[in-house]
Amino acid sequence: MKAYWTMMAVNRLQRLQQVHDYLGQSDPAPMMFVERLTRLADNICRDPEVGYEVPYFIEDDVREVIDGSYRVIYRILEDEIHILTVRHVPRAVPARAYQR
Repeated sequence: MKAYWTMMAVNRLQRLQQVHDYLGQSDPAPMMFVERLTRLADNICRDPEVGYEVPYFIEDDVREVIDGSYRVIYRILEDEIHILTVRHVPRAVPARAYQR
């Protein structure tokens, strides 16, 4: 199975990378942030059921994996995974993230 990042997920990842790059100027730990989330997407491809169902979403093909204080939300399709968005844990997910 292969993961595909939606445009919303790519945009979120790029914005998060900018923040973490800025923070990384004084602390080297955030520098690996995007790499860690990308590896997480690879893990999801190997075992799509690893995540939890998103409680407020009706369909059970949308799942999430939490890494630190970030959620990677994805949809399981027949032969591929769509990474829908990356969000800070306390933030709500906009409905447009789930549109097919």
